[in-house]
Amino acid sequence: NPLVRFRVYFAAMSPQTFSFVLWSILAALYLPVLATLLRRSLGHETAAYLFSGYVILAMVITVGEALWRGGQWPIINRVANDFQAYGALALSYLLLLAIVAFLRRDMRVWLGVGAFWVLGFIILVPNLLGLGKVVWTNGTQSLTFDRLAPLWAVLGWMVFTVGAFIHVRSMHSKSKLPLYRNRLNYWTPAFLLILVNDLLLIFGIPVPGNFVRLVAAVLSALIIVTHDPP
Repeated sequence: NPLVRFRVYFAAMSPQTFSFVLWSILAALYLPVLATLLRRSLGHETAAYLFSGYVILAMVITVGEALWRGGQWPIINRVANDFQAYGALALSYLLLLAIVAFLRRDMRVWLGVGAFWVLGFIILVPNLLGLGKVVWTNGTQSLTFDRLAPLWAVLGWMVFTVGAFIHVRSMHSKSKLPLYRNRLNYWTPAFLLILVNDLLLIFGIPVPGNFVRLVAAVLSALIIVTHDPP
């Protein structure tokens, strides 16, 4: 019986193998989202291409998660969490650019802000400022140098995520077209899902986080390609 053999196979899996299979399946589920974006993007080609970058990067991050949890990528938990923070930063920036393009707004300011954040990493990672091991302390808590780059990533994630949400709500308040306003309303649950997802990942809770990111990507893609959602 194929079903019985399937159940026996999964029962015999080690936890690492099961994690690798689970995250690999999640990564593969991004492919239909990517195909939808590239096939049905009439009128919002730039936004679709930018959000396709979001989907591809999210898929790569999920594959990295699969390799780590499957024991194929031996890194410590703190490095893995930092990897998630940097990934959340890059994804938030791609989402912001996709939304700016979707709203047909000028993205030059945000390109400049993105360049500023890259410059921050160029300065912080090689320690061009000559900072010590402990950057700040109040006696009970301290900020060490090795946590500056992840902190800069989280700060950038906040700036880009809030900026994207403000753009959407500002356009919603200005628009007089009911169908367009209705379409913009769909970004609110997408943002909520992304916020929940990224906070889970930043705080080291990846199991629901990866799934929530996939759901957010599906909803965001539908907003871009669907002109008259319910």
